[in-house]
Amino acid sequence: MVEVVVVAVAMMVMMLVVAVVVVTVGMIVGLVVVMEVGVRLVVVVVVVMVMVTVGVMVGLVVGAAVEVALVVLVMVLVLGGGSDYNGGGSDNDGGGGSDDDDCGDGGNSGNGRVVMA
Repeated sequence: MVEVVVVAVAMMVMMLVVAVVVVTVGMIVGLVVVMEVGVRLVVVVVVVMVMVTVGVMVGLVVGAAVEVALVVLVMVLVLGGGSDYNGGGSDNDGGGGSDDDDCGDGGNSGNGRVVMA
């Protein structure tokens, strides 16, 4: 459960960081355009809106990539060898023991019925 929270928090932080960086760059570009070229405020608003959209989209992509990487890392480190080996052991025990017993009992009961008939 802790791993899920860590992954979710890391994803949100990465999304916010990337979005804030891209939006800040957009605002700086807009201000430079206004100061140097003397264009109206509408251009700044459009540039900032475009940068906000791009920032959110890039933030989502980066956040998703970080999430996938963290999930894989957590699965390898935390859930890695121990649970896989244990799972293998329980599969072997359950499969081998119960299957062999069931087959043996079925054969014996079948022979018994044939003999009685």
